[in-house]
Amino acid sequence: IIFIFFIIAPLPVVSAAEESFPFTDVNPDASYAAALAEQYEIGLIGGMGDGTFRPQERVTYAMLAQILCNVTDGYDPADWTSREAYFNPDVIETWYESPAGFVSQYDLIETENWTDTVVCSDTIRAFYRLGLRTEMIGEEELSSYGIDPSEIYDSEKDLKNAEIWAFSKGILREGEYKPDAPVTRAELSELLARVWPLMDDHRKITRICLIDS
Repeated sequence: IIFIFFIIAPLPVVSAAEESFPFTDVNPDASYAAALAEQYEIGLIGGMGDGTFRPQERVTYAMLAQILCNVTDGYDPADWTSREAYFNPDVIETWYESPAGFVSQYDLIETENWTDTVVCSDTIRAFYRLGLRTEMIGEEELSSYGIDPSEIYDSEKDLKNAEIWAFSKGILREGEYKPDAPVTRAELSELLARVWPLMDDHRKITRICLIDS
């Protein structure tokens, strides 16, 4: 009599969090994972179209522009096509044509090349400007931080004011902020997680306030 034994390897255990998580290249236990999943679910941030998020990929101005549009109530891509007057005509018929037109019209981002990598200071300034235009940030609040209301739209002090606001609201944290450092997609998700609770009820752009260059 010949006995044949089979060793059956146990199947890998997959948690419910891993099964439901939208991106295959993000560890569900990562510090930003829970916020990212929520951002994806409500349409604030997207993936790369192949099931990945590419968390360490650097953010471009075009990507940041799309995020700003996603968090803004009432943005309609059809309203922001072929606006050569607002930005470099090289963006016409690119995927970011509409976002670039929108953020340029509202003076949220300043760039000559939308495919360049965004640095942290420009990201903070963009969120700050969006806050001003949606009235998420008011003059009284800025005055409480020591910012002169007459200087709110002063282009020379724009970044400094944005940094004061961001540190005061906990968006920036001591020891983490490197103004000229490139921003990764994971880092942008973390910043968005800190901004979103502040602007959830302030998503409608109410005015155009162009900052003098």
